[in-house]
Amino acid sequence: MSADVRPAPDVWLGRVLARLLSCTPVTPNQLTLVGLLVALVAAALLLRGDYWSCLAGMLLFAVRGVLDHADGTLARLKNCCSEFGYRLDYACDTLSLGCLVLAAGFGQAASLGPHAVWLGIVGSVGCMAVYLVLFVWEARLGKELVRWRFQDRYESDDLLYLLPLFALADAMPLFLWLTAVLTPCVTLVLILVPGRAS
Repeated sequence: MSADVRPAPDVWLGRVLARLLSCTPVTPNQLTLVGLLVALVAAALLLRGDYWSCLAGMLLFAVRGVLDHADGTLARLKNCCSEFGYRLDYACDTLSLGCLVLAAGFGQAASLGPHAVWLGIVGSVGCMAVYLVLFVWEARLGKELVRWRFQDRYESDDLLYLLPLFALADAMPLFLWLTAVLTPCVTLVLILVPGRAS
């Protein structure tokens, strides 16, 4: 990222949180696990299936995104970056999104019927497959060659901040359909065309 480009709001918030935590005994791996816990609470809210629970769950998942940015920054500030921490972060990101989508499918089953569960399963597997393929490509090509950025400010992960809009618009069925259809396609594209998209 060039020096004259301001960071995205989530990155900025993650940096502020990391600076606050840098003088505490909190480790980056602990922060990663807290992010996973927040995601699981968000998924539990989505399991309820009602409007307000879905909205709260999606907003809570956005908070998890800030924690996800903070853990890496905290590792750099405390000079304790590690391969284990990198892998733990990827595993927690993968589980977080997979559980969220799966919970959304089960939560919408009461109003949409059993096909919502199948959409949740396909979408969940698709999301986890995207993360797995990205992990493999990053290991082979390096992180900077694989990260997709828009205007040196936003990353592909920032699309996750749009998730509360689905809940706000009471469009959880659309969220499930899009996830179930698009994530297998994105996985296929990532397998066939690795590297920078821009």
